[in-house]
Amino acid sequence: MTSSTSSPTDSPGPELLVDLRDSSWRMSFPAMGTRVDLIVEGGSAKQMTEAVCELVARHERLWSRFSAHSDVTRLNTACGQWVDVDPATCALLARVKDLIDVTSGCFNPLIEPVRQLWDPAGALAALVAGAGAATSTESATTPGSDALAEMLPLCSPGMLDVDPAASRARLKGGARIDLGAIAKGASADQARDLCARLGARAALVSIGTSSIAALGRRSDGTPWRVGIRDPRSSESSWLGYVELPDRMSLSTSGDNLGALVDVAPDHAQRFNHVIDPRSGMPARILARSATVICADGMTAEALSTGMLIGGRQAVVLPHTADGDVAASPSSIIVGGEQGVMAGGIRVDARPAQIWHPRQELSESDGGAGVSGQNSSTSPT
Repeated sequence: MTSSTSSPTDSPGPELLVDLRDSSWRMSFPAMGTRVDLIVEGGSAKQMTEAVCELVARHERLWSRFSAHSDVTRLNTACGQWVDVDPATCALLARVKDLIDVTSGCFNPLIEPVRQLWDPAGALAALVAGAGAATSTESATTPGSDALAEMLPLCSPGMLDVDPAASRARLKGGARIDLGAIAKGASADQARDLCARLGARAALVSIGTSSIAALGRRSDGTPWRVGIRDPRSSESSWLGYVELPDRMSLSTSGDNLGALVDVAPDHAQRFNHVIDPRSGMPARILARSATVICADGMTAEALSTGMLIGGRQAVVLPHTADGDVAASPSSIIVGGEQGVMAGGIRVDARPAQIWHPRQELSESDGGAGVSGQNSSTSPT
């Protein structure tokens, strides 16, 4: 999850375990501040590559806060005025309001004003340079209570108005929004669906290695496999894998600045880079990462962030008219001393069929790894 919205970053992300044989092909390109990976079986590689690149570029033009003319930038600089936006942006913003409620406020792309008060990268750099925790915390890296009290109300979902009928929206009172994470989830889903329309028999789309969408099965008939990295170890170390069913999406949110614990164990909580939108303070995180699998990428993005910050109890899933849970995600939570959990239960008890410890992989399981934004991939 990434360098966007509420905070958790793309790393520690999953790792794609892919057997590139038969008619499978693969391509990667930079976009959305990270890397997009496509692994596809069937169809025209040229046609799909061009179509997916165009789709992702369009989304970036609409939703990047770093683009001067994007819908997001125009909203952030409109001083509370209504802004005409693309219908796709309107739909995304409407989902944002719903998902803030579903996660009890733990997922909140409106946290941007508070997030900018903190400088975790600067604090970490000061610690590594030997400046010491006291020097870092006395600097501007730690906002004062008055500044937090002023900015926190701007994070309320009530600061965002969406008018789907007129395809317009507005941010009131100086509020600002960052759609980075949820935009990646939406883009991964739409890229997968585009590949299906263009003739792909199977596909796996990864944006930043933390937002992944699956189509069909691998060439040997088995489900796509996504490895879960060990956030307590190196980028090449992973704990096991999950099987990603057809038309399902995965998101991982994590605290990738684990080095803070080693650099200054007495101050690790103070310099946690994951900010809780409810308090404006570093989240009191027990887990190091949370992975969610469900039917759409936007929901997966919100739930993985919500579970990382607030735990499973923070997620209030909607129910149907019959009282059944409308969305029933699978979750993998990786904690420091908690071990690995699936659906809130220790995996040691094997409650979830989606989870497979690393030792279950045989030597015949060929793979190509994506263990982080800057890694390269190649079939083995």
